[in-house]
Amino acid sequence: MRSRRGGCQLLQPDLLTEDQINEWHQLRKDNVLIAKAWRSHFNDRQDFFLDEAVDKKEISIHKRDLILLMVRQ
Repeated sequence: MRSRRGGCQLLQPDLLTEDQINEWHQLRKDNVLIAKAWRSHFNDRQDFFLDEAVDKKEISIHKRDLILLMVRQ
């Protein structure tokens, strides 16, 4: 489906189930955390946003560890 501006819409709620929409939003949130971890790693800054996300129950400790492992390798 094309939008009025001629671009393609990535997320079409009328064609997706509620579970698919929730999964898409969760993946997007995870990708944002991964990008922030990469930026932090390559700028030699120690940010604690992943620990804060664990404390807020936004991600699990396991997911935090996986993101850190991926960034540090």
